Amino acid sequence: MLWTCVLRDDGENRCDEMTKGRESGMPEAEVWQGFFNPAHILDRLDCDHPGSVVEFGCGYGLFTVEAAKRSSGTVYALDIDPEMIAATTEATQKAGVGNVQPMERDFVIYGTGLSSQSFDYAMVFNLLHIDLPP
Repeated sequence: MLWTCVLRDDGENRCDEMTKGRESGMPEAEVWQGFFNPAHILDRLDCDHPGSVVEFGCGYGLFTVEAAKRSSGTVYALDIDPEMIAATTEATQKAGVGNVQPMERDFVIYGTGLSSQSFDYAMVFNLLHIDLPP
């Protein structure tokens, strides 16, 4: 079980209530990697960039590693789940990229923790993995 922020549509857009969610069944890393070709996707998005990158919801680090290979700056990899931070750290070490800073953080509630204008490119891939309780 993970905690997620629920945006209420009652005339105000606010994020002040936490609701417990359940994981939607994200597959194991080996299966997940078969769904995407990060190099091709980042090519299509013209994502060869010299600056720093922030990735919201880094998961297993699939896109993180590819972005790190393309960036001369830091890649900030944010995720709320400590297991995903560990997986991203392992993936970056295995790939030999040293410009990734994994950060366990609920960025919906607390923001990125990064200073304003500290990154040049933002990535969000497949972030919707939480179902609300029935």
